[in-house]
Parts: sequence; structure tokens; C-alpha cells
Amino acid sequence: MKDGKGFVALDKAPDHDFHVARFIFIEARYIDIISASIRMTFIKDKIMNYVSLNEASRAFSRDYTRTQTIKPEDYQSMFLSRGAWHWDIDGTCVENEAVHVAAWSDIAREHGVTLTDAMFDDTHEIYLPDNSERGARKSVQPLRGASPQAIACWILGKADADIGAGHVDMRTKERAIQEISGRHLGFFLKNTDLLKPREGIETILDYLQENNWISGAVTGSVREIFKANMSVLGAIGRRWDYIVTAEEVDPRNKKPDPYPYELGLTRLGAIMGMESVDDSVRAALKRRSCVIEDGTSGVYSAANAELPCIQYILPSQKPFDAKAFGREAGVVVVYTADNLKEEMKRAVRSFSPRGLSLTL
Repeated sequence: MKDGKGFVALDKAPDHDFHVARFIFIEARYIDIISASIRMTFIKDKIMNYVSLNEASRAFSRDYTRTQTIKPEDYQSMFLSRGAWHWDIDGTCVENEAVHVAAWSDIAREHGVTLTDAMFDDTHEIYLPDNSERGARKSVQPLRGASPQAIACWILGKADADIGAGHVDMRTKERAIQEISGRHLGFFLKNTDLLKPREGIETILDYLQENNWISGAVTGSVREIFKANMSVLGAIGRRWDYIVTAEEVDPRNKKPDPYPYELGLTRLGAIMGMESVDDSVRAALKRRSCVIEDGTSGVYSAANAELPCIQYILPSQKPFDAKAFGREAGVVVVYTADNLKEEMKRAVRSFSPRGLSLTL
């Protein structure tokens, strides 16, 4: 029955209209419940995935650090009396550059691109994925020490002039970037028999760890490569105080960005029991810290984080160039293990407040 305006009043609707309306209401509620269930399942999956990743991270930390056996207050005492060392791994602690170069050279050749060992030290324009409207962000950096994503983008840019000129939204190339990075990882893991410790590193790390000096690892590699690198260091490779790996750093913030070493400082604060690390605390941590690096990208990362750095390189590698970097930085270049030890002793005299010395 219609009212005076031509609408059917609900309380006067025919029985079948009422039942249809009731059915629609119940169906809508049922759909709401299903939708809520789907949302809850999605959220649960996300939480479980996060928990799984977090558990993997904790397990990884248990396997490769000594934080289970040293209390926060003891770490505080160690830092205040000695300071901390922040170590790059690839090329610095483990001699694996030949494997990395061979992998990238093969992948580049498949894309019709020439990539030689010498070219790794040259500075290149690389367009990386970015969330800006353009979808690409230019980075000027060398390839040695660069992230796999950056080198993959460089290869794609050399193979395609539009990519190389920054005319392509690099977010559309994520799959290609991941595929190239994955191929590099596969090549590396198949050739771990070629890895060996850098000259003098085992003695230095063993001394530092046995004499209660804090040593953190800040690597641009994924955990699988880190594990392979640690396998050649034996027991020494399982006694770090904190670790930063590629999984924890957004591709846009990898070396030469300061973020990896800034995150390292945050981890340093965490093992000393600090819930947060503000700018003033970070500045204090930097005053008693020193980075050991080899690749130019890593040295730039340390310099951008305003951390003093010792660059331990092979004679065939290019040393840090302040002019190319754009400003002076606290970087000292060494080529031998003996020189590295001497520079480390010098660094300790500058940041150890109690006059302690290294007896390497």
C-alpha cells in the first residue's frame, strides 16, 4: 500500500515485501560477517607473517651474536671504556669480490652490457625505484659496495636507453630487478668455495671479541650471503654484538645512504638497554665509534653518517676521493693488515677516554 507520496510504507508493506526486506537485511549482515572474517584472516596472515619473520630474525641473531651472554649494563661498561667498531663484511672481512664481479659480469653480458672489474670503482648515474610521481630517483655512486638492486638497475639502464636516461617509472621494473638480484644470489651461493678471509681479519676480530671490544656488522648483503661469508670465519663469525643485513634496509636507503650505519648505531644503543636513540645520544655514540669498510659506497655511507672510517682496500681498488665525494671526511685509507692495525690503534687513542690501547 502506498502512502500519500507514492511510497510503500514499511509497516504497511505486503508480507512478501517484508520477508524480502528481512532476507536482504540478513544477507547483508551475513556478507558483513564474511567480509569481517576475510579481513581478520588477512590481518592474521599479516601478523603471522610478521611473527614468522621476527622469529627468523631472532633466530638469526641468536646464531651470530653474543647478546645472549652479555648484559646491557656490561655492554654499557664496554662501550664507555672502549668504544665500538662497525664492520662492513663483503670485501672487508671476507675476500669475495671476485665472486660478486663474476656474477654481475655474467648477468650484464646476458643483457648485452659490458661490465669489467675496473668499472665497479667508476661513478655511475643509476635510476632507482621511487615513490615520487616520476617513479625513479637518480643516485650517483660507484658499483663496488652498491646494493644488488642498484647494480641491477644499472644493468637495466645500460640495456635500455630510456631507463638509463631516467624516463621510465622504475617501479614497473621491480620484477626484473628482483629476478636479476636473485640470479646474483644464486651464482654467489654456488661459488662459496672461492671465499676466504681478508688478510689479518681473523686475528683482529678474535682479539677484539676476546678482549671485550664491541663489534657490529653492517652488511649490504642478504642473510644467506652473510651466512656464507661467516662460514669462512668459523667461530669468530658467530660472536658479533649486533648485525644489520639487507633485509632490514629499504632499497632507497642502502649504502651510500647513511641509514645502514645510523641503524647500526640504533642497534648499538639497543644492546646497551636504550629504548630509543635520539640525536644527542647518537652524537655521543659516534664520538666513540669507527667504521671499517672497503667499497666506495660503504665509505660514502659512513661519511654521510658522519662516522670516522678506515678504508681497507686491495691495491687494485680506488681509494676514497674527497673531491669526488664533494667534501672532506674522516676517512683513512690502508692497504695491508699491518696498516689497518696501526690505524685502529690510532683511532682508539682518539675515542677511548681511559687511555686504553690495542695490542694487536
